[in-house]
Amino acid sequence: MYNVFMQEGDIMTTFKDLSKKDKLEHIWYYYKGIIIFAVIGIIIFTYLTADYINKVDYVFNISLMAGSVDSAKEKTLEQGLTKIMIGGNPGKKRAGFVDYQLVLTNGKLSLDMTQTQKFMITLNAGTSDLVIMPEDVYQDYKDKQIFVDLTKLSSFNSKGYKVIDNYFISLDKSTKIKAVVKSTEKFYIAIPATAKDNEKSLECLKYLLK
Repeated sequence: MYNVFMQEGDIMTTFKDLSKKDKLEHIWYYYKGIIIFAVIGIIIFTYLTADYINKVDYVFNISLMAGSVDSAKEKTLEQGLTKIMIGGNPGKKRAGFVDYQLVLTNGKLSLDMTQTQKFMITLNAGTSDLVIMPEDVYQDYKDKQIFVDLTKLSSFNSKGYKVIDNYFISLDKSTKIKAVVKSTEKFYIAIPATAKDNEKSLECLKYLLK
């Protein structure tokens, strides 16, 4: 059929005379490469556009270490933190939690090797602005001096807070965090030495302790 078609003198007239099925076969036979390329291009463009439109820019991150968390309450707390940190119209900017799943080993909650590497990379990159950890993890990190000495922050007033070793604050009275972590364990909060803005971290810390 296609050889006959290509030998006709009036191509447009011949094409018009074809049935709908033959027209589709003709288009696919001669233009399938272009069609496939166009479809792939549309799919890639749609994916990239959707990813860009829906992308959230996390400008404040809290490393939360817990055995389990209440996702709904965590999201509610993120909304409150975003309002405090960024303002009334944050757009795609967010203040959010980065969860580190703890495992129970010999009766002790701790980070496994993968989670430990993830945490240390986060600290080294300066992408963690606050760290919340349970008693067991606190015992592992309390002597490493990788956190900010709170007493050296001019805007920090220790009154009303249970400050431990100048670097940590007990979260015993934080109903916000207790609701998220679903645990009766003691939790502590600290500002990493590599945090981008200690004052912002401190403001967030105060909010969590209200």
